[in-house]
Amino acid sequence: MQVTASTLYEAVALGIMAIRGHDWVGETGGDFSTVKVSVIPIPIERTVQIRKFTQWIEKTGGSPREVLDRDRVRATLKPGTQPESKPDHIDRGMR
Repeated sequence: MQVTASTLYEAVALGIMAIRGHDWVGETGGDFSTVKVSVIPIPIERTVQIRKFTQWIEKTGGSPREVLDRDRVRATLKPGTQPESKPDHIDRGMR
């Protein structure tokens, strides 16, 4: 079952309640000794204006992290270079 919860135990409770609603649970006796919970990040989609992206790429200075991030993105945009990871599809949003 997939549920959205704020805590581990809330996820367990929501999962148990969701499973109990199915007929096949009766076949298992409905008793659970363990429950496995996996955390999957929720995708975040953003819209970026190309004008702002271009301004950010052309900017100089900033924090060491920002300088490194900008250098990596600039390298990705250079002709003949391949990005570190290729998406399976083209997404106009940022994740």
